[in-house]
Amino acid sequence: MKFMLTLFIFSFSNAFAIDVGNGSDGACVDATFFIVPSKRNYQCTTLTINTNLTNFKGSGGSALVIKVQTDVTITALGTIDMRGNNGGNGTTVGIATGGAAGAGGFAGGSSTATDGVDGIGNGVATPATRGLFAPGGAANSIGSGGGGGSYQSVGAVALDGNDGASGIILAGTNGATYGNELNFDTSFLGGSGGAAGGSGFENTGPPQWFGSAGGGGGGAIRIIAGGFIHVDGSIISNGGNGGGDGTQISSGGGGGGSGGAIWLQAAGDIINNGAITAIGGAAGTNTSVGFEGDGGVGGVGRIRLDDADGIINPAGINPPALHNTIFAPTAISSSSALSRQYASAIACGRVSIEHELPFNNIINLIIGMMITSMIYFSLSRKGKI
Repeated sequence: MKFMLTLFIFSFSNAFAIDVGNGSDGACVDATFFIVPSKRNYQCTTLTINTNLTNFKGSGGSALVIKVQTDVTITALGTIDMRGNNGGNGTTVGIATGGAAGAGGFAGGSSTATDGVDGIGNGVATPATRGLFAPGGAANSIGSGGGGGSYQSVGAVALDGNDGASGIILAGTNGATYGNELNFDTSFLGGSGGAAGGSGFENTGPPQWFGSAGGGGGGAIRIIAGGFIHVDGSIISNGGNGGGDGTQISSGGGGGGSGGAIWLQAAGDIINNGAITAIGGAAGTNTSVGFEGDGGVGGVGRIRLDDADGIINPAGINPPALHNTIFAPTAISSSSALSRQYASAIACGRVSIEHELPFNNIINLIIGMMITSMIYFSLSRKGKI
């Protein structure tokens, strides 16, 4: 006699889920991240960074997400660099290019022959962030500074330019803040780019001085570890600096890019003896008398650190003030791994596991066989089989 027995087993090891990937990239080291430069999602068994990892600096594209099944170690010699690039300095021969963002961030604005271009990102208040053109006359004129990108905070404001006849050329403003660390699950973004400064006019030289460009926003990096995360080196997601006037005294300075986003989650402890930073880029400066036309400073980014006890060693963590919590993975639904279904053909004493997650195959197999054996022997004594 045969019958099918369906059992729903609650596995305590799966009461809460943490997605640490399938480990398909193996033991990840520095060289792993140069194999496919455009790759942004990694599945590691372990992660060890022992040199300066720079290929995500100013690379643009989507956020960097690294899932690690066990432990993460960033040695004292190791750095994960997610910074935005600096904006170009003002020139007399053409536009200055905005700084590229770190992976997951937004680029800075480029200059033009007149007004600057706004940076890209949520922390940009179009069109008010751009520096304005200062048309020349008998006297020199200085383009106004471009506003800095914002994220968690708004940076320092840019400075006004001057039209050469004591008339003010209004500077760009900084962008608005955006985002929330508590919403990283649904919206994980890098920093915003700074705006470019406006062009100016120099009556003793070439009539056109192109403005300086904005710095790129810091990138966005998320690391999820099934073990600990130990940082003795650095994780840097700073905004790029705004471009300056170089030797061209009429170029409005570019705004700095904002800091980006850093999100670390560990089922064990996060131990930080290094530096974890997401600060804004510096303003591009103008060297003219009175320092008219400087750009704005970029705002700070966002840092969230979650681990088993919610206690993070703060040493080396610069602004922004970090958001840290006890890492409490979301409970899985009964439609996925919470329920375990077993089909047992009692006559041949076999248990087959359907739709099982690999981490719990063994424990669920043992439980299923124990229950099946108990029922089998109970029914055997009653002569039911």
